[in-house]
Amino acid sequence: IDPTVCESYQNIVCMVGTNDLKDKKMTEDGVLETYKLYKGKLEQIRSINPKCKLLVCPVLPTRLASINKKILCFNTYILNDLCTSNLDVHIVWGFNTFVDYQSGGVLKNSLSGPHWEGDPLHLNLAGTKLLVKLLKDNIFSLKRSKRPSSKVDGRSYLDVVAGPPSSRQVGRWANHAQVPSYAHGYT
Repeated sequence: IDPTVCESYQNIVCMVGTNDLKDKKMTEDGVLETYKLYKGKLEQIRSINPKCKLLVCPVLPTRLASINKKILCFNTYILNDLCTSNLDVHIVWGFNTFVDYQSGGVLKNSLSGPHWEGDPLHLNLAGTKLLVKLLKDNIFSLKRSKRPSSKVDGRSYLDVVAGPPSSRQVGRWANHAQVPSYAHGYT
């Protein structure tokens, strides 16, 4: 992303993919360095365009638990650092629609790449349509309301990754301090 091209936009949506996180040699320190680069870009965008609505998407899960550990780590940095910064970002909520909770919190099969191509990382057409709808809904929601920026929302990490929890999830994650089983080792 080149922050200088963001100067005149009213709404800017920033989303990190999994390409940098899929490196098998990447450690938690590597995830932190990737996050710092991302945050630096957001800081540049904010300084170039201080009046824009800056929307930040959590990284979507994949069908691979090993990459999801790194995604959880990255999204935790979004919650613990970015949401409490003075960048006035808005987190795009609702990513729970992408998660298959029965399979340990991975990306739903119906939204991932075609099985015959063996693509566990990327969204298929249905997943892309869902993502576009989610982005539109969040942007229009910001326009209709005076929703506070995410730095004061007080939402938990699970909300950032998966959206506000359902009553069934609240039972599983009673105090919101637990994380899905695939995340152990990166919390």
